[in-house]
Amino acid sequence: MKFSVHNLGFTKREARIIILAFAVLTVGFCIKFYDNIFGSTDANSFDFAKSDMEFNIISSQNNTGNSKEDITKNENLIININTAAVEELVVLDGIGESLAAEIISHRDKNGSFSRPEDLMKVSGIGKKKFEKIKDKIKVK
Repeated sequence: MKFSVHNLGFTKREARIIILAFAVLTVGFCIKFYDNIFGSTDANSFDFAKSDMEFNIISSQNNTGNSKEDITKNENLIININTAAVEELVVLDGIGESLAAEIISHRDKNGSFSRPEDLMKVSGIGKKKFEKIKDKIKVK
């Protein structure tokens, strides 16, 4: 007995559509499988640290009409120096990107800070700079 699409009750046109849909699905699954095996995850990753910080600031405030500039100048913001990313650390007075990177590097090499004063062990942060930011940092 010869197999035919007519035995299944499909017209030639319906059979072609079903075969096309099956082919598209097969190709899609193959591409997804290939991407999972050989695709790089670094290109698809996104650093949510900055948006998370902005969300935390906005959600902790009572009024929601603040601009992005207000977020970076928020005086109620307290940053955990043991988990903060560069984007969070640069919000602190006198901390630029290079000094924020230095703080993270020091934290990675020596472990978490046990108290806020340990931040003065980082090259570039002296007593004056620490006094400016001590009320805006915490360790947890």
